Amino acid sequence: MNKKIIILITGLLTSCYVSGQIKHEFSVYGGGGLSTLLYTPAAGKHNNGFGGLGGLGYTIFFNDYFGIGTGAEIALYNAKVKSASFYSENSAVDISGDSFLHKSQIDGFEEKQKAFSVNIPLMFNFQTDGYHRFYGALGAKIGIPLTADYKSSAGKITTSGYYGYENLEYTAPDFEFIGFGTFSDEAGKGDVKFNTAYMVSAEVGMKWNLGGNTALYTGIYADYGLNDIAKREAKGVAVYNAKNPNDIGFNSILASQYTKSNGKPENFTDKVSPLAVGIKIKLAFGKGINKERDEDETDETKKKRKEKSVAPQDSIDTDKLAKDSIDAEREAYLNDAAERRKNYKQAFKGVGNYGLSVVTLNAEQKKNLNTYVEQMKKEPDMKINVTGHTCDVGTDKINMQIGQERADVAKDYMVEEGIAPSRIKTFTMGKNKPLVPNISDVNRKKNRRLEIEIVK
Repeated sequence: MNKKIIILITGLLTSCYVSGQIKHEFSVYGGGGLSTLLYTPAAGKHNNGFGGLGGLGYTIFFNDYFGIGTGAEIALYNAKVKSASFYSENSAVDISGDSFLHKSQIDGFEEKQKAFSVNIPLMFNFQTDGYHRFYGALGAKIGIPLTADYKSSAGKITTSGYYGYENLEYTAPDFEFIGFGTFSDEAGKGDVKFNTAYMVSAEVGMKWNLGGNTALYTGIYADYGLNDIAKREAKGVAVYNAKNPNDIGFNSILASQYTKSNGKPENFTDKVSPLAVGIKIKLAFGKGINKERDEDETDETKKKRKEKSVAPQDSIDTDKLAKDSIDAEREAYLNDAAERRKNYKQAFKGVGNYGLSVVTLNAEQKKNLNTYVEQMKKEPDMKINVTGHTCDVGTDKINMQIGQERADVAKDYMVEEGIAPSRIKTFTMGKNKPLVPNISDVNRKKNRRLEIEIVK
């Protein structure tokens, strides 16, 4: 049966080639959009990421409508997970060689994952008749893992060690020197190993005839992974470092387990698979891949096409286009700003002197900012730098963050009032340039300030 199919296909290709129907198309393409690792975490919330792909393709068309395509592409996937709190435990060995159960209560956890793969597609292609054509493709891809890594962080980790042979659990504060205690702002990173991915793939769009042997494809694509690509191990998320017990590391949640309330270990994630949906642009070359305009095109159609091609350029409302561009820039910035303020608030919740890290604008500051807003509206080329300052309460790192947020909040307000975000740059000096000595609460309040510089 298989021999008959092979003979049939070979005969079809041969007859098409002899009759000159086969057309070979070579292409280079790129695309991007939602490109993530899809999974559901046992604790916390999964956030999709953005990425893209780029590659080289080859399609053989048997006639004007149908073909088979393949090639090679590199794809980027990003994902993130956040968890307010979860518990993890795993077996470990201390510096003396004694085995124990390492227990970890992890709060304020976040992990970002990034993965590259080499994808090999096999797609069945269809295109309609005409000078410019609608096209569609359906098929499969094999995703060979190239490289993948993760970056993890936790606001707080509380650890202890249970030694079964002693029936004793070591906890803080007496045993912090051997890694059992409460630790803040821990971070780690490493590589992730994945299995080969098997995906279904689809694509639709338009094929634009550029003349001669060149065509431009514009469309949308979607890839969906069918299998679980994660390589899991019976490890906890937190890693005990026997040589340096106070240096807590992390395993990726994609390869780890957490401990349920009943004490049983369970994979931190369910099936992990790639998912991509985005916009794709492809430039194709090949003899005979385009169709010439029909000679019997009606005079009315030719006239409409000609009128369209010579439409006067001054009919475009350039002021409206400029305003729409600025509005789109402002909207994108304010969406990101809302997420930034949310992350900032979450990061400083529970920190000592929390009230000092709360950044808002009072009426006087808004009045001062409005002066700059009005001036910038009158002078479209005017640009400014906004620098945030703090008092001396807290660490250098925290004050640099607060200073930056102070400047960013001022920028948020001005963008809300109509100024394009690209005209405002923000900086932080933290507590490094006090206006007056930090010797009283009154002076410290003066040092928590904004400075604005016009940089036309």
